[in-house]
Amino acid sequence: MYIRVSVTVIVPCHNHEGFVAECLASLDAQTYNDTRVIAIDDGSTDATWDVIQRTKMTKPIERIRTENRGAHAALNHGLSLAQTEYVAICNSDDTFAPSRLERMIEVLRSENGRFAFSHVRYIDPEGADVSATWDYARDLHHKQRAIESFAAVGYALMLTNVAISTGNFVFALSLIDDVGHFRPYRYVHDWDFALRALLVTEPLYVPEALYNYRLHAANSFRSLDAAAAVECPELMRRFMKSAMTSTRLDNERCPSPANWPGYFEYFVQHHGYEMYQHGWDTIDPPYFAWRQS
Repeated sequence: MYIRVSVTVIVPCHNHEGFVAECLASLDAQTYNDTRVIAIDDGSTDATWDVIQRTKMTKPIERIRTENRGAHAALNHGLSLAQTEYVAICNSDDTFAPSRLERMIEVLRSENGRFAFSHVRYIDPEGADVSATWDYARDLHHKQRAIESFAAVGYALMLTNVAISTGNFVFALSLIDDVGHFRPYRYVHDWDFALRALLVTEPLYVPEALYNYRLHAANSFRSLDAAAAVECPELMRRFMKSAMTSTRLDNERCPSPANWPGYFEYFVQHHGYEMYQHGWDTIDPPYFAWRQS
């Protein structure tokens, strides 16, 4: 029997024995109490599952262990179990600010939104803020701060994943009916999902640092450059095909020729999307090298 709450937080876990207890503690400390947690250990080979089992929670939590099938599969498993109005994700090496869920749900409801993400605070393995001191973190910080200079959030999202990580997603569970589940990408399952959501709903960016993204030697993106070279052009082909061939999109602010006649063409050419003049099926976009997990 499921406990009726309004938000399910899915926590995909893999080999994060040193971080997952802190992650779960941050969820238990949320000021928004109407919350349920689903922690899914994706076949960890370290002590992650043991830590999950012994971590005490005051909020309801379901603990699940599966074979290693990848982050997208763990997320989809969690989504199949969620029976709430909203879903949030927190990667097991990251943490939530105490007011994150309260603030994000407030924004989604007040704006009648279906997909939201916040500004990110970057932390080192010990939890110290490195947003202004590490070059990589500083670059991500500036890219998010620039979001509000674009004509719409979607234009920033076209250039790169300014949401940074799946862990920064909070969305209406009903969105899955429209965009589907996470695809089996190793590198860009997060960006791909965000772009598909963009087609049907305007992303809401909350410029408050409510998600703590941990940078450490074992971040999954560090070993996936080869996958990125294949996956980034593929996901952009998919997005551009939808944007350029649709005469009417559910999200009336989504970048497209129909929604932004003239400006859309200028934007894609200005940012080096030379494929625009040849058609979406020849796309080879300048997917930028900075990365998220």
